[in-house]
Amino acid sequence: MDRSIISHYLHGRYPSDKVMRVSEEIISLPKEHGIPLITSLGDNKQITKKLIERIYNITISIDMEKCIACGKCLECEYGAISVYSEDIGISIDREKCILCCKCVSECPVGALKIVK
Repeated sequence: MDRSIISHYLHGRYPSDKVMRVSEEIISLPKEHGIPLITSLGDNKQITKKLIERIYNITISIDMEKCIACGKCLECEYGAISVYSEDIGISIDREKCILCCKCVSECPVGALKIVK
């Protein structure tokens, strides 16, 4: 797949037939494959987030009963996850979160989940 084609599309440049075909292929992918692909291609965080929201209609939830406070999710490159209380747990800043779902894949106990 030609990365530059999708990059042009994500930056708002006019879509060609080739871009539209590639976009349709991405949309048909399951979220486990599509989200990392979209995240890796887009440089603009807000456009990337809107695209993921539009295609997959997801959010990330936290199950504090499962959380073991390992801190892996705190390594979010967008600074979207923080500790709000050592007793209670973590929170997700929905403004900073671009829905890349890396925190979900990094969580060793499944405390973070993708939900519709």
